[in-house]
Amino acid sequence: MDDSTAPVTPTSLARQIKNPLSIRLSHIYNTVLHNSDKTKNALTTLSQIPNLQHQDLDKNLRGVLERNALEANQRFLLAFSKLDEHLLILENDVNEMQASNDAMTQQLTEVNKDSSLLIEQVTSLQNRRSACDIQRIIIDSFLSTFMLTDQEIEILCSPSAPVDAQFFKALDHLQQVHSDCRLLLMTEHQQAGLDILESLAGHQETAYEKLYKWTQRECQSSFNREFLEISSLMKRATKALKHKPVLFQACLEDMANIRRNSVTRAFIDALTRGGPGGTPRPIELQAHDPIRYIGDMLAWVHQAAASEREILEGLFDVEGQRGYKRSVSQGDIKSSTDGPNNLAVDQHIDETITGLLGRIMDGTCRPLKSRIEQVLISQPGAITSYKIANIIQFYTITIGKLFSSSASLPELLHSITDVAFKTFYGILNAQANKLLRFSEKPGNDLMPPSSFKEVVLQLKEIMASYDSSLIIVSGATAVAGTDFRETLDAMIDPLLQICDIGAEKLSDYDRLVYKANCLQYVRSALILYAFTEIKRQSLEKHINELLESLTDKEYQLLLQQSGLDAVDSAIKSKDINVPLSSLEGMDARALGESMAHLDRFLTTIDGDIPSRLTKLSSSRLARQVHGNAIKQFIDAYRHIIQAVSDPSNGYEFPASILPRTVEEIETIFSFATE
Repeated sequence: MDDSTAPVTPTSLARQIKNPLSIRLSHIYNTVLHNSDKTKNALTTLSQIPNLQHQDLDKNLRGVLERNALEANQRFLLAFSKLDEHLLILENDVNEMQASNDAMTQQLTEVNKDSSLLIEQVTSLQNRRSACDIQRIIIDSFLSTFMLTDQEIEILCSPSAPVDAQFFKALDHLQQVHSDCRLLLMTEHQQAGLDILESLAGHQETAYEKLYKWTQRECQSSFNREFLEISSLMKRATKALKHKPVLFQACLEDMANIRRNSVTRAFIDALTRGGPGGTPRPIELQAHDPIRYIGDMLAWVHQAAASEREILEGLFDVEGQRGYKRSVSQGDIKSSTDGPNNLAVDQHIDETITGLLGRIMDGTCRPLKSRIEQVLISQPGAITSYKIANIIQFYTITIGKLFSSSASLPELLHSITDVAFKTFYGILNAQANKLLRFSEKPGNDLMPPSSFKEVVLQLKEIMASYDSSLIIVSGATAVAGTDFRETLDAMIDPLLQICDIGAEKLSDYDRLVYKANCLQYVRSALILYAFTEIKRQSLEKHINELLESLTDKEYQLLLQQSGLDAVDSAIKSKDINVPLSSLEGMDARALGESMAHLDRFLTTIDGDIPSRLTKLSSSRLARQVHGNAIKQFIDAYRHIIQAVSDPSNGYEFPASILPRTVEEIETIFSFATE
């Protein structure tokens, strides 16, 4: 192998070819080794042997390999001996654990046998505990429902405990317990309900007595003020005392007396002293002006009544109940069960409020009555008297809406209203009697006299006052004018009597004109107001009757002036079987003379209304009377033509007797009246 490393020469190469060892080595050298697994493994094993020398491979490769294998086995044996020691230790530990486990299993078996009875006892105790918990919950619920706590009893019954929100909360609980006990009496537990009611009766009486005394003190300290604001505690106290009618009524009595004295004192101060600092001024400073004086007093009373009603509504929490009713109307569940009761409660509260308000305002009756009567006794003028009565009537209606019908103040105002209107009608009667005793004669113009016009002017002012009065504005009367008819009758009927008396000494024609002028003058005053319609229609009917009579008079005058009066009278009065020509003065010659007189009359007609009709106050009525008279005259002439043309009346040549036709007459009068 050492020679193989020497450089190869051509001579040496030839020798090697002939040498068998060289041939063998060349064969080995040229052999492909990478395809032999055994060779690979051998070479790998050799490469892993540390410190392997070439001389070892040449001399004793097997020994090296065996020595290495021996060393590896010794190392393995050493490692395994340690493992064996650990396994022995582990085995000992496992044996000990097995022994402990067996001991524990034995003990658990014994404990299980011993604890089975204990488990049964625990289960029984747990069941009893659950039952006790349920009983405790039931008892707590029962006690909270049907008993008061010590703190609540202290709040309700202790004189030192204040009346505050906690008091009313405890009182509500007490009242709820009382109601629940009443329900309990309907079950089989009646004895329990009776016992609870008996135990709570003393606390309830003490609590309500305490609340009543507190309410009395509160009323005396705060309800005597002119400007009062109701506290929430007072509202709750009033609501709570309703459950004790005797205490509630006594409380209302005290409250009404205190407020009555306060309102009376405030009214007297308003009459004599005025407001704080003199503003507003005392009402009695306006005593010289009866209308304003009475109006200010009644306005103060109305404002005071409205304020007191507002205070009472606040005391009874009417607004809160209205809100509750609105919520019920919007679908509250309680609406199906509490509706009728709520209605009854609301009605009872309203009756209570109106009753209290009547008692509170009683103190204003005497000073108000005495002062109004003093004004009425002074006998003011008719217009002033009516305005006073009108103001009193308005406030009687307005204030009456706040009170019950049995209250003293509305009754007083109704009586004062009657007195005021009696005074007014008394003044009108005295005025009418005076006018009737000293009635003026009509003038040549046949117009109403000055005294007549003064009364109508007075009527205009009274109607204007009524038209602008608050009664109509507020719609206090059901039908406009129903309460004014008596006034119209009281003023217009004497005028009609004055008209009749003044027309007694006049001619028939002038009498009609004079009456028509008087009635037309009154009608012109009534036409401005709708509430006079009934009386105005009555006057218009009377005026139309006078105009019809006047038209008949004018028609008769036309017949006389035209010469046809005798012919018209004969036609109307003759027997139907007697010819017209056979009557005296109705022959053809006499009838021709009448027609000639008619022609002369027609030539005198002009477009002017007769002077006798110009005395009518209305030219329109004068033209109406004149036109209607002409229509009747033309109709009369038409009847004359028909009678003359009728062969049964015995006229041989009717055309020669009647030179003018109806159309010609109509044309003449139409030109004259244009």
